[in-house]
Amino acid sequence: MKMIFGIAMFAILATAVFAAEDASTAQLTDPTGSLTGSALAEAKCRVDFVLAVLDAAAAEEIYAQHMATLTGDITHLEEYAQANDLRAFNGYRGSTYVDHMKDAWNAVREAKANRNQTAEEKETLRSEYNAALETYNTCNAGAIGGFATAKISRYEYVVSNYEEKIQQLKNKIDTTGLEALLANAKQEIIEPLKALVSSTSATPHGIREAVGSYCLMDGCQGGATTGVNFHLEEKYNIEKMGAVMQELQLKVNAANLGTDKGKNVRDNLALMAEHIDNAKNAVDSAGNLELTSEQKKAVMSYLEQASGLAKQIIAALGGSG
Repeated sequence: MKMIFGIAMFAILATAVFAAEDASTAQLTDPTGSLTGSALAEAKCRVDFVLAVLDAAAAEEIYAQHMATLTGDITHLEEYAQANDLRAFNGYRGSTYVDHMKDAWNAVREAKANRNQTAEEKETLRSEYNAALETYNTCNAGAIGGFATAKISRYEYVVSNYEEKIQQLKNKIDTTGLEALLANAKQEIIEPLKALVSSTSATPHGIREAVGSYCLMDGCQGGATTGVNFHLEEKYNIEKMGAVMQELQLKVNAANLGTDKGKNVRDNLALMAEHIDNAKNAVDSAGNLELTSEQKKAVMSYLEQASGLAKQIIAALGGSG
């Protein structure tokens, strides 16, 4: 039994946290509640499993203590899910809930170590554990499948929002690059994830790995070996700023700015291009890895500087007639 409990605890705790969305994305809403609902169902599966094992292995007061704590965790997660607060849901699930799960499995281990059991008691405990594990596996498989489907739907929803933004920009800038970016996002993230999840040979473990390997924004672990972080938000903003710069370049070329003003505007355009390139290089340097907070700040800073220069150029063009 010691080996069985040890393996079970390792498997439950070593698995990546079932996050309801890439933590870095600014679009932390879940209109249908499907992401948080699926993640909540999976959390309940885990709680039911550890409590079933704890009930069989530990003293009643120990079981009651952990049952109260973990039931409280589920209540908190339900509240965050109902409030459509993905950031709070992910934050609580990734910290407090995980810590309490670790405590519960440690209690199982300690209870097993401190009990002198007869052969009959050990066999009863083994039987109860196997029954709890079978129930957990069934529950977990359904939750993982639901979460994967919800995550794909979420990604498609995010991409459709960006497509709407592009439609609104069509009369202002050349959106060819933005459209190509979304096509790449579908090809590199959504379609591979769909294929893995819908495969007839897909297992709960394989689906979980797939969900944790394809992130539209950031949040996937493993980098170049297993995780693909597309960084859509940053890439979209960079591509959009580049399209704005190209449009300004066309207007500058057609404007009668005079020698001094023309030089100043063209210098600003060159500096704007430099900031955009720096932002792009910062994202490209991460590759498939998650962007660090420093890289995100750098990208934002470069784009803010480029935006400031764009405003100056627009002001100069306004007074060129």
